[in-house]
Amino acid sequence: MEKQQIVKVLKSMLVDWRDSERTKSINTAEANSTQYGFCHWLEFSSLTTLEQKIILNELQKDLEVKKFFIVTWYPTFDGNPSNPKVFTNRISHLNRTISRLEKEPLQ
Repeated sequence: MEKQQIVKVLKSMLVDWRDSERTKSINTAEANSTQYGFCHWLEFSSLTTLEQKIILNELQKDLEVKKFFIVTWYPTFDGNPSNPKVFTNRISHLNRTISRLEKEPLQ
């Protein structure tokens, strides 16, 4: 899977997370994110298992570290539709990964 393809999928996920944040809809987030915390679920789930693992590995590289522990990409939904952690952590994480990949030279 080429870096450009990875960035394309990540950007589509970012659009969905921003939409979920804008509408503050936990139902939208849960519907799109039931298994792995990914929005744009249909596009992600249509990838092969290897392609999914490649994207997951890229996201793992950019997990945020706070006070000696890693912030998980998959926080538990607490039923609060306006919980900003559900949206802002994932949006920040996607932005970090996209930015890093776009800055890295093509291989």
